[in-house]
Amino acid sequence: MRGALALFAKDLRLLVRAPLMLAVLVGYPLLVALLVAAALQGENRRPTVALVSLDTPGRTVQVGDRRLSVDDYVDRLRDEVDVERLPADRARQELDAGRVAAILTIPEGFIADLQSGVRQPTLELVTSRRSPIEGEAIQRRLESAVYRFNQGLAQGYVRQVLQLVDFIVNGGSIAVLGRSGDV
Repeated sequence: MRGALALFAKDLRLLVRAPLMLAVLVGYPLLVALLVAAALQGENRRPTVALVSLDTPGRTVQVGDRRLSVDDYVDRLRDEVDVERLPADRARQELDAGRVAAILTIPEGFIADLQSGVRQPTLELVTSRRSPIEGEAIQRRLESAVYRFNQGLAQGYVRQVLQLVDFIVNGGSIAVLGRSGDV
C-alpha cells in the first residue's frame, strides 16, 4: 500500500511540473467522447436522396396478386431515407452543392426488365465524394431496402409458381381469350 502511495505522489509531482501533459491526459478522453457522440448522432440522421426516374411513369408489373410500380420501390426507400424526385441535371447540381447526399437513378425499362425476368433490373446510385463514409452508409441503407422489397417479390413469384403447379397437378378452371373451361 505504501509503495502505491509513493508512486501516486511521484506521478502527481510530474503532472504539476508538466501542465501540458495534464491537459493532454484530461483533454484526449473528452475529445474522443465528443467524436464518438458526433458519429453516433450522424448515424441516426436521415439523408436526403435525389430520385431520378427515367422509366415510363405509370408502368406496372403483376407479381402474384399484387400490381407493382416504380412508386412501390420509392415508398420502400422512404423507410430508410428522405427521397426527393428531381430531373437528372438538377439532381447532379444538388449533389454537387451538398443539398442531397446521393442520386438514385431508375433506368429506362426498369419495370419491363422486372416483368420479363430475363434481364435483372438494376438501379444506379451515385453518392457524394465529399463524405465517403456517409455515402457507404447510404448505399447500405438502400441495398437493405431494395433487398427487403425483392424478398417480397420473390415470395410473390413463388406463390405464383406453386399455384401453377397445383393447377397442373389437380386441375381447375381456366379462362383464355374470353373462353373458360375446366382442365
